[in-house]
Amino acid sequence: MSSEDGWPDAPGDTALTIRIPEADALVRAPFPAHITVLYPFLPAARITPEVHAELSSLFADRDPFDLTFAEFRRYPGVLYLPPTPEEPLRTLTKSLRERWPEAVPYRGVFGPDGLDPHSRWRTTRAPRRTRPRTTRWSGN
Repeated sequence: MSSEDGWPDAPGDTALTIRIPEADALVRAPFPAHITVLYPFLPAARITPEVHAELSSLFADRDPFDLTFAEFRRYPGVLYLPPTPEEPLRTLTKSLRERWPEAVPYRGVFGPDGLDPHSRWRTTRAPRRTRPRTTRWSGN
C-alpha cells in the first residue's frame, strides 16, 4: 500500500505530528499542515490507553516552544519549510525513540535519524512572496 505521493505507507500506520493550523489554507495537500515528530509510530492496534498515558506524560514534561518558518527549501520533488529552531523537535523525537525504539523514523529509509524537521507542502513551486511565520507548540 502507498500514499497518494508514492510513500510506502502500511495499513495501520500512525504518526506523531504537531499541527500548524495557521498554515492549513496555504498547504496544497490531502492532509493538514504539520511537522512530523515520528513516522511511523506504533501500529494503530498498539495504541492503547497506556500508550496514550505515556505520550501525555512525555509531552507534559516539555516546555512550550516557538517555531519559525522563514524560507522554502526542496528535497527532490518536495517543497518544504524547515522550522527554527530544530532542537526542540529533535529532542522530542529522540525521547520518543528512546521509549519506543521499534519506531524507526521513515522505516530507516533516510538513515537512523530520519529527515531533518520540516513542514511539507504539495506544491511544485514556492510562492512568490513569503513572510516568516511563528507558531507555538504546547505539550499540554
